[in-house]
Amino acid sequence: MSDHPAIRLAEEPAFRLGILEVTPAKRQVAWNGKSRTLEPRVMQVLVVLAGSRGDVVGRDELIRRCWDGRVVGDNAINRVISLLRDLAAETGAFELETVIKVGYRLTGAGAPADRPEASRRGVRFGRPGVIALVAVAALAVLAGWLFIRFGPASREQGRVEVAVFDARRDDPDLRRLAAGVQDSMLAALTRTGIDTAPAGAAGARRAELRVSGSVDRQGDQVVITAQVEDGRSGLVLSSLKLDRPAGATAGFADQVALGVTAGLDCALSDRRQSRQPFPPNILALYLNACDAVAREANTQRMLETGRKLVAAAPKLAAAHALYGIAQANAATEADDPAAAEALRVGARSSAAKALSLDPRTPKAYLAIANSYPAGGHWAVREANYLKAHAIDPNLNPGRISYIALLREVGRLDAARAIAEQVMASGDPRTATYARIPMISIAGSQGDLDTARRVLKELERSDPQLARQIGWLVAITYEEPEQALARLRALGPQVAPNTGAYVCNVKFLEELPGRIARRAHGLPAACDIAPPSRRAQMLAREGDVDGAFAEADRALSSPDVFAAFLFFAATKSLRSDPRFMALAAKAGLTDYWRKSGHWPDFCAQPGLPYDCKAVAAAPPPVRLSAGRSG
Repeated sequence: MSDHPAIRLAEEPAFRLGILEVTPAKRQVAWNGKSRTLEPRVMQVLVVLAGSRGDVVGRDELIRRCWDGRVVGDNAINRVISLLRDLAAETGAFELETVIKVGYRLTGAGAPADRPEASRRGVRFGRPGVIALVAVAALAVLAGWLFIRFGPASREQGRVEVAVFDARRDDPDLRRLAAGVQDSMLAALTRTGIDTAPAGAAGARRAELRVSGSVDRQGDQVVITAQVEDGRSGLVLSSLKLDRPAGATAGFADQVALGVTAGLDCALSDRRQSRQPFPPNILALYLNACDAVAREANTQRMLETGRKLVAAAPKLAAAHALYGIAQANAATEADDPAAAEALRVGARSSAAKALSLDPRTPKAYLAIANSYPAGGHWAVREANYLKAHAIDPNLNPGRISYIALLREVGRLDAARAIAEQVMASGDPRTATYARIPMISIAGSQGDLDTARRVLKELERSDPQLARQIGWLVAITYEEPEQALARLRALGPQVAPNTGAYVCNVKFLEELPGRIARRAHGLPAACDIAPPSRRAQMLAREGDVDGAFAEADRALSSPDVFAAFLFFAATKSLRSDPRFMALAAKAGLTDYWRKSGHWPDFCAQPGLPYDCKAVAAAPPPVRLSAGRSG
């Protein structure tokens, strides 16, 4: 470990970095008559890198000296590096190079004229120095072996260049959109910490990967095609094709950029964590598996690419973990219960294989957690989500799955806090999908202003998905007048089927009158509605007995998403002492008692019973032996 001290900005002397005058104590940089105040952490990292005199500084060293050795996720470091790259681009005073699996160094114009003295403590060669030299020699031998086995080290640098997309028609709108895609792609990739440059940038090193594509018009649709290519051979590793109506292209460039970046971030992050090189054929399979799991939700492709990946890389823990996630996700789509259970068993087996190869494989724990269906097993699912988070605090896809569990057990405040963090992170893997649970949680808490605001944000990034979520907002959270207006504007095509549309429109039209005359039951058009939906509708019209009966039916079915028990519409159920008996039959009270985490509603004033006292009473007979806290 380096003996350099932690950076204390107040004690650091001023220094020059190319044309920059750097004053750490004031957190200021000045050049050509301009000046800027940097964030404390950004200045600390700049001081360390400048003091290294062009040597590579590892992430562990940055954490020790700039974060006081605290546990820091990749996103925190990536953000600081991204801000320093912005400073480098603006001033031209230096370049910041990423040395994959090692760290960072300042290069180019930024060879410091005066090195910060407080960061330049003497380099000694005692016994630790001899050990370091031996280690360097061993790394040189390893590098030679990797060169022979996988090609030049530059192929593992992870640098991505982004070309200007080709506008296929002489159309100024298409040309603007094509340029916008490149800008959005560069911004999205840089935010993740991926070493990124526009194609043809002066002085840029040869890139491992290249992103290119085209923008075209087909009828009344604008189509963007993007592809990731191997930088040396030009082999296409993965591709993406999206279309939108010609009049709705606002945010389209961002949507494409996030789609491509999500796959790249998934693959390159796992490569870094696995500490193994990915030859082009493995990287291609990994990119396609990431795309299938994270973006497409295509069951058959998830399983197919996952199988190919583990067959090609049987010793790669991350590959088995990703295949496990694919199997777990596919199980939720399986119509046959036996097939679903076989996929879940396969997911756990793949996860176990991953952990046998590398016990610190976070996605293996995510695969285990996701292999258990909704509606039960909350404790084991939660334990595995937390294990994944402990290894990789920035595994935001896992945090979204954890949010779903928290919603099921009534811990909406905790779910909302995590959703807000994931949204704020800007993680391309979850930038779009993080908004969905936030909309549902806000709606469940009666905060429709937030739900509608986030829905508006979703409309810009993915209009089609926003229409589907808008349907759910209308039928679940909004008052009849607003809900009907939204449903009629969206049209029946957003509903799961025509019958669902007819049922919900009929119910909302009649709801004020049904409440006034204290009606029981539902319109005949809603006979097709699932029990969980019928429970909500009956609770809204005031038929609490009917709502309890339908909730009981819903919880008797396998794999039901129990979050409906904690919607705003079902508040009347939670206000009834019978609710705790219902929760006990579902296994929820077992989870609450054993975990010590009680649902939010138990702390709300005016509740006519004490949750903990009722839960401590002898439990009723369970509906199903398969449920477990």
